[in-house]
Amino acid sequence: MTEINKRIGIVFVLLGIFLSATPSSAQDLIHPEISFDISFPGGSSILETNFQNNNLELGNIRDFVNHNKYNIQSGNSHFVIVSYIKDNQRNNLYAINRSSLLASVVRAYLKTRYGFNNSNFSFVIRPDAELSDLVRLEFKPYSIKPIDNQDIYFALKPTYQELVSAISRYRSIPYDLNEETEVVKGEREVHIEEERVVEENALEPDVSEKQVQNKAPSPDSLSYTPIEQSDTLVSEKEILKKQYVSFAGMKTNLINLAGVTPPAIVAKPVYNITLEFYYLKRSSIAIEGYISPLLKHSKIDSDSWFKTSGIAVENRIWIGSPYKYKGFYAGLYGLYGEFDIRDIEKSEEGETGSIYSFGLSIGYALPISKRIFLEAGIRGGYQRETGTTYLIRDGGFYLLDPINKAGLRLVNYNFSFVYRFLGKQKNIRR
Repeated sequence: MTEINKRIGIVFVLLGIFLSATPSSAQDLIHPEISFDISFPGGSSILETNFQNNNLELGNIRDFVNHNKYNIQSGNSHFVIVSYIKDNQRNNLYAINRSSLLASVVRAYLKTRYGFNNSNFSFVIRPDAELSDLVRLEFKPYSIKPIDNQDIYFALKPTYQELVSAISRYRSIPYDLNEETEVVKGEREVHIEEERVVEENALEPDVSEKQVQNKAPSPDSLSYTPIEQSDTLVSEKEILKKQYVSFAGMKTNLINLAGVTPPAIVAKPVYNITLEFYYLKRSSIAIEGYISPLLKHSKIDSDSWFKTSGIAVENRIWIGSPYKYKGFYAGLYGLYGEFDIRDIEKSEEGETGSIYSFGLSIGYALPISKRIFLEAGIRGGYQRETGTTYLIRDGGFYLLDPINKAGLRLVNYNFSFVYRFLGKQKNIRR
């Protein structure tokens, strides 16, 4: 029994020595290296799903994220975005900018598709003898370290000044430290004899060490190779675009001001004003009030008159791009109004009563500037008029027959001048 206990003790000691000497962590044993390669056509930064193996890799990413999304978003694990450049291009300003741009495109794709944010990613540039125009997404089953780089800087227009301005924002160009370590080690071995000679001749020491430090090169030492770029670059800056977003507007219907009502009746001017409030991405609600005449509405100073007033509410859905509230729209409206109309040239009888209407509206809003629009449209639907006819004799009003009209009608024309007076600049995801 004692011999067995000794052997068991020896096994545990050896196991402890093995685990302490193993460089990989327990998480690395559970999660072997997982990576996904996304390729880009030369000279383009468009993420094409059908290019090379992208379709397969994007499908693999989708399946992987579905099972690991919580751990990534909670910060327990993360993705490393590795962008490859050729070894001989590591000091080329354009190559550094392009590798950053491609990494940003991949990060923007993952953020918009799966709801990640910048804190879920780190970024490195990896020089390689063969690979370029390739972004590798590596999964790491642990949190991002404080020393890891998470910034991606690039210039969309690759002019020299803009490239220098963008790349200089890096504290140091984020080359892959693991790859750099191997390069430094090899160069130190090659130059070991040179260092000994330097020491023996009392010259300035550590010259080779200076040559292999991983520092951001100065703009004057970087080469610039202009390459024609596509006009359809897809980047994170293009996906998040600053745009003026309206919150409220005011408008007046010029056709009603001219006194024109359906089908083509010219009457007295109908003074009107509408307040419209824009909400969500493609919705707005408008509250309209109208009256005619504007003053002395209750005074009778002639044999004929046209008096009307009312309120309407309309909710719209805008067909175009989100938050722009322009182009084609379709809506639902509801209207209540009152009228008192007497035209002695047509009849001695006058009409007075109420109007109820609800139905559909369609139209188009044309932007003149970011605040001024011209709007054209129509309203039509079910309308009901209730009231009575009357006669005036010797200054007295005599009620006659009741009015009860109902049916589907073209209710109103709309040609409005719109001024949007509330709004602000906002980053919009395209």
